[in-house]
Amino acid sequence: MSLTTQGASESGTTDQVLADVWRLAQLVEGQVAESLRTLGASDLEGADAVVHADLEVNALRYRIEELVTAELAPGAGGERLRLLIAVLYVISDLERIADHAAGTAKVALMLGRPPMRALPSSILHLGDQVQAMLSAGVAVLRDRDVEAARRLVGEDDAIDRLYDDIYGELIATMTAEPDTIVPCTYQLWATHNLERIADRVTNLCERTVYLATGRIEDLNISTY
Repeated sequence: MSLTTQGASESGTTDQVLADVWRLAQLVEGQVAESLRTLGASDLEGADAVVHADLEVNALRYRIEELVTAELAPGAGGERLRLLIAVLYVISDLERIADHAAGTAKVALMLGRPPMRALPSSILHLGDQVQAMLSAGVAVLRDRDVEAARRLVGEDDAIDRLYDDIYGELIATMTAEPDTIVPCTYQLWATHNLERIADRVTNLCERTVYLATGRIEDLNISTY
């Protein structure tokens, strides 16, 4: 049974908890996409909006925590208890992903318009891969798809390889062209934010396994 199906079949707080979790996931995916758009387009107004929208993400995360805490207070058991515990971890990771998106938007603000240095296409490519991984991570969590979760974790190695390549490129540029140190450092921050989002997605995959099986497994075992 998927989380969506379960939420639709129950009532009261149960429906609200799940509805708010998926609303939070939607907000976070939007934040990540918009932060990358503003970074690539040097859209300072849009970047500022992403930074301020992080407050909405935080507020929703705390609202969900309050709902879960209220339900746990009189006692919950069985599969429902497992769900509530998983929700507490999931919303923490989603909120941190939004923080990384806000950090990326801040880089767009620091680079300015026109940007102090053109954004390497490799960073936007990394952003595309991270967005796809995040969307897939939310989907496997909704469906409690353990096998898909295990497969998705493997994509983190490709993200790490690309991150290392970009890091090396930017360091080489700073070494050869000292006047690029400041903008390249900002671009490194954006790249690091993206890499951390992918790591958070692996946490979502681990919660997927926990929801489906009741077992806590460390899936983030890199082969890279």
